[in-house]
Amino acid sequence: MYNVPKLDDFSRDSLGRAENDLYHALEAESSAVYGEKAAEEFRNRWMAQKNGIIRQINDLWLKAAPSPAKRDVGLVFAVLKAKIEQEVDLVMQAARNLAVLPA
Repeated sequence: MYNVPKLDDFSRDSLGRAENDLYHALEAESSAVYGEKAAEEFRNRWMAQKNGIIRQINDLWLKAAPSPAKRDVGLVFAVLKAKIEQEVDLVMQAARNLAVLPA
């Protein structure tokens, strides 16, 4: 299960590696979701306001970034947030579709 790492290096290379790791974790976790309950847990894990992955990225990367790196980290954060929201929407829709299929 993915844990958002604290970054000590905010270079573009380091951000790129962290971004890649997150994408791989997002894909792996989303592909393992089956059913409405699991989809809800997935959504909460990635998007919860208090401790979701998006919130952790904001706190550990964006807020922690030194001033010269804030713009780059902010751009990465915006892209990651959009990708996470899109993936969560797809997982939730798939779970809803499964729920209406006849047994």
